[in-house]
Amino acid sequence: AVDDWLAHTLRADEHVHIPSNGAADDFVKLAKFERVRVAMDFEKEYVEWTLRAPDDEKRWTLPDGKSLVPGRPVEVMAGEVMFNHAILGLDVPEFYHGVCSSVANAGEGLGGTLLRNVLLAGGNTMIPGYGERLKKELGRMLPKDQVNVISPCNRIYSAWTGGSIVSQLSTFKKMCISREEYDETGPEVVNRKCL
Repeated sequence: AVDDWLAHTLRADEHVHIPSNGAADDFVKLAKFERVRVAMDFEKEYVEWTLRAPDDEKRWTLPDGKSLVPGRPVEVMAGEVMFNHAILGLDVPEFYHGVCSSVANAGEGLGGTLLRNVLLAGGNTMIPGYGERLKKELGRMLPKDQVNVISPCNRIYSAWTGGSIVSQLSTFKKMCISREEYDETGPEVVNRKCL
């Protein structure tokens, strides 16, 4: 969602030409990790941005060497889309509500352990401020003193690492699903073979 929102927003600027190709995707990914951050208090930072003088704006250098000054606080809005789906026009709960539901449904003895071990994984969690903001949001809905967010430095590769580990299990071949099996049975074959 962050990459899509960022690309769409930059392309919507009439002074910016970002082609729809691999180089543009690379630029958006690079911009995400170099420029985007998650604000601890988005509303406050947004108001501060609106009061800023135009000279205070940060310039972004595009793949073609041209530079631009985004017309709104793109750096914090791109990070905010993960914590406020209304920016995307979605009327669905944010992901941290799912974390709370999982903890609540885990059972009495396990909930506290889960809260003390919220482990970040994936590329978007590398955006500065992500872990701190997640801890803040979870602390609003759950006992704040019990929430601990762990941010491993190599979490951008977590999915690959997990897949690599699973592929080495002795049971891996039994979990594999052929195209024919999937076509014949549908998605429920995943539950039958993998869980």
